[in-house]
Amino acid sequence: MERLLHYVWKYKLYASTPLTTTEGLPIAVIDPGIQNTDAGPDFFNAKVKIDGTVWAGSVDIHEKASDWLLHHHDSDKAYDSVILHVTGVNDASICRMNGEPIPQLILPVPEPVRKNIDWLLVREVPVPCLERIQDVDSVHLASWMDTLLSERLERKTEDIYRLLDQYQEDWNEVFYILLTRSFGFGVNSDAFEWLAKSLPLRYIQKQRASESQVEAMLFGQAGMLSEEGSCHYYRLLAAIWHRYDTLFSMILSASSPKEIKDYFRIQPSDYWKNHYHFQYASVEKDKMIGENALNILLINTVVPLLFAYGGRNKLPEYCLRATRLLESIPPERNHIVTAFARSGIEVHNAGDTQSLIQLKREYCEKRKCLYCRIGFRLLKRSVNPPP
Repeated sequence: MERLLHYVWKYKLYASTPLTTTEGLPIAVIDPGIQNTDAGPDFFNAKVKIDGTVWAGSVDIHEKASDWLLHHHDSDKAYDSVILHVTGVNDASICRMNGEPIPQLILPVPEPVRKNIDWLLVREVPVPCLERIQDVDSVHLASWMDTLLSERLERKTEDIYRLLDQYQEDWNEVFYILLTRSFGFGVNSDAFEWLAKSLPLRYIQKQRASESQVEAMLFGQAGMLSEEGSCHYYRLLAAIWHRYDTLFSMILSASSPKEIKDYFRIQPSDYWKNHYHFQYASVEKDKMIGENALNILLINTVVPLLFAYGGRNKLPEYCLRATRLLESIPPERNHIVTAFARSGIEVHNAGDTQSLIQLKREYCEKRKCLYCRIGFRLLKRSVNPPP
């Protein structure tokens, strides 16, 4: 309930409902303030007019007025700046440390908002709003998609920055770790990342003159030399690091998405042209990485690294290159993208699909509908329906 009150106050979803204090004094909200995510009152720099007088300061919100006393705000100097206490239940009078009473507002939650909150947060379905997404204007959806993509790239950037701190700003080593992880293609990503971290790039670089030595190091460290089977992605990794010494630098200077992709279009060593396993020969066949796998490598490795490189070095042109690279890649195919596309969201490229993955994982799965712009638009629409 308290979270709902925060939401209704922040976005003024009480619409045109006349507001009064518990003493019957009229209230006009000029500015609800800036939400505070740290300790202290819930909203800073708010501005309200109470009975004709304009007040500027903090606003604090509780489900019940008595929570003010329960949390000992009456003896906390940080709360002396509160000009209005917003609550859902008026079960106590509150005051500042000097005993001065603080005006209180019982905030009305419109019934349509309450019903839609239940509809969004309580229903046992993966994405409650899917059947109503088409009610949200396409302009708002496009803006939200852009924001979601930025959030996803920034989250990945933070992961890269942590690796850079761990590996003393060595971009080549971090690229090696992330590329190796991407070769796990989801199911084996953690195992591939462990391999990269346990077999530093400098060891591979020392053996670049011999592709068989690079293969032996990768297969041996992965514990696969004693097994009958083998993974063809290890072979491709070996081929890549045998051919290139500073692949990341080459990607930074690449002039087109095609040039970047060409760096990964590499055949494994001659032995693997007619082998799938160490012990059995097979019909000779092209074993170059496929287009779909290549796109996944660019989405999960090259794009985040370009974006992080631009951010770390204050070179926005690399951030722009990262987003344009996503725009050049076809949409990913997975159940998340399919579900949203069927609901009416247009999906044009990998940038759109990355936005939808961010939406599903960070908002839908965590039931953060109150913080999603789609949820907000649907709630606002319930308060002020179109004519």
